Amino acid sequence: MSGTAALNVASITFGGTLKVEINTTPRTVNDTFTVGTTPITINLPAGKFLRVTGTGLSLVAFGQTLKGDFSFTQSTVDPDGIPNNGDETKVIEIKIANGELGLGDGTTDFVRVTNAGGSLFITPAGIYGQLSATVAVDIPQVTMSGSFTLQINKTNKTQTVNINGQQVTLAQASWSRVRTSA
Repeated sequence: MSGTAALNVASITFGGTLKVEINTTPRTVNDTFTVGTTPITINLPAGKFLRVTGTGLSLVAFGQTLKGDFSFTQSTVDPDGIPNNGDETKVIEIKIANGELGLGDGTTDFVRVTNAGGSLFITPAGIYGQLSATVAVDIPQVTMSGSFTLQINKTNKTQTVNINGQQVTLAQASWSRVRTSA
């Protein structure tokens, strides 16, 4: 199910396209059906699966701006493929693409975050993932900018994540690392 959302209340505006995908069956879903004259294809993994996706989202509140494409997915991972034997784990993935953040006084952004993207995974064993962004600070008499990458792995094993088609390996139980480039 998807649709376009818009809200404009006092000093808060919100808009974008939202999509919700749910599968509570033990089978993958790959079906096409027709609504009016438009074919709709549904392709979802098996098991307890929920994804909420926002594309082109924009939230402006009291002069502060947050924009981007966001998705929140909760799925069940079954490492041995045998359902209901107690080894299933819930995983929540938070994805960000095309992220922007503007913090300021309502007319001037003193802090701008652009090109924000990446994924974070939350599991019973801990959190892991990678986020990257370009940050610019322009406060009177203080100016700085750079590209930053945050890698985090607070689980008890090495994790591999796919970030924009590139496999990134995160060392076991590493402390948060921030890399910068000019």
